[in-house]
Amino acid sequence: MWESVSAGARLEATFLFLAAGCSFTRLQYHTRISRTSLSIIILETCQAIYDAQKDDYMKVRVV
Repeated sequence: MWESVSAGARLEATFLFLAAGCSFTRLQYHTRISRTSLSIIILETCQAIYDAQKDDYMKVRVV
C-alpha cells in the first residue's frame, strides 16, 4: 500500500533542492521519493511557504 509523504520529508526535500541545488534524480535516491512526486511536492511546499510568508516578507509598495 502507498503511504503519503510526511510533512517533514516534504520540507527536507524542498530545502535540499533549494539550498544545495540537487537534481530530482539525486533527491530521489537521498529521500526515496519518486522524481514525479518530488516535482509536485517541491512546487506545493514552495507555494505553501510563499502563502504563509508573503504578507510579512513580500510587501508591495504602491507608488
